[in-house]
Amino acid sequence: MDPSDITVNFCLERSDDLVGSHVLFFGEKQLTGVKRDEDSADNTNGGCKQYLVAQEAGFATVHYGGHWHQTMELKHGRRTNVVLTYCFTDPSKSEASRTCYATEAT
Repeated sequence: MDPSDITVNFCLERSDDLVGSHVLFFGEKQLTGVKRDEDSADNTNGGCKQYLVAQEAGFATVHYGGHWHQTMELKHGRRTNVVLTYCFTDPSKSEASRTCYATEAT
């Protein structure tokens, strides 16, 4: 999970020989436009579906910060991403953990 309400993960560039480094999402709700990880030996993770999202240059992955995910191991090649995290300005509307980014204004 991310300490945000919304996360935008931009892939700026990746090498042609990139192997690995997908983002794996855990959750019961199908992500729009994402192929289910049918090839994984354990793609249910105890009843929880998993979805792999490839990081393609020039594209962004947008998701709720509270959506459980992990980045898979980079086995070969390189990629450069910029990750933006957004929190609602009204904390009463936010489910984000603000411990990483928020500071008290003085």
